[in-house]
Parts: sequence; C-alpha cells; structure tokens
Amino acid sequence: MSRFPYGPLALITFLCMGIFLGLWVPGLVVLFSTGVWTSLGHMVDVFRGHRSARKKRAAVTALIGTCSIFSFLAVGLLAGMWHPGWVIILAGLAVCGLIDACWRVGGRDTSGGCGEKAAEDTMDSREG
Repeated sequence: MSRFPYGPLALITFLCMGIFLGLWVPGLVVLFSTGVWTSLGHMVDVFRGHRSARKKRAAVTALIGTCSIFSFLAVGLLAGMWHPGWVIILAGLAVCGLIDACWRVGGRDTSGGCGEKAAEDTMDSREG
C-alpha cells in the first residue's frame, strides 16, 4: 500500500484543480489528504508485518491524530468553520488517549504499561 504514488498524484490533482478549474481551496484538501494516506499505509504495513503491540498502537493513534487534523483543515477550508472545528482535534486527542488506555489495560502492551505488569503487581500484593 505504501508503494502507491499518492503524493505525486495528489500534487498533480491539486495543480490541475487550481489552474484549470480555479478550485484552489478544495484542491488543498486533496493535497492535505496525503498525510492520511501515508498514515494509513504505515498502519497497514505495521499490521501486515506482525509488529509489536506498541508499534501497532502507535500506528493506530497516529492515523487517528492525522485524520483529526485533516478533518479540522477540511472543515475550516471548505466550510469556513475554523472556530468550532478545533473541537475535532480535541476529540481526536481524546480518542487517542482512550485507545492508548484501553490497549494498555487490555494487556496487549508489553512496554511496561498498565497491562500484564500491573496484573502481576496486583497478584504479588495479594499474596504478601
């Protein structure tokens, strides 16, 4: 998925939309979508490669963060709602935090988070 030349195609589309149709602002949305495509490709590569749980969590939260910033820019550029649009970024941060917390509590994180290590510490404190 990461081999698809989305960036150059988005740039060409942006220039064609701007030069031939005069749609510079909607073209910016197409250009900014390159970050979402890159994050999505990275996430697919991580999940296909059977990477560690920490890498998978990082890829998922990076995609959500990129999508929230892209959505903020799209709402601002296309609808002119910059002020209420910042709530999208806060919602993206909240979702990233929730996913991070659930991933750690679920025991899928082996980086010393709240998962298995916390369960072992609880079992040790009950025995002693």
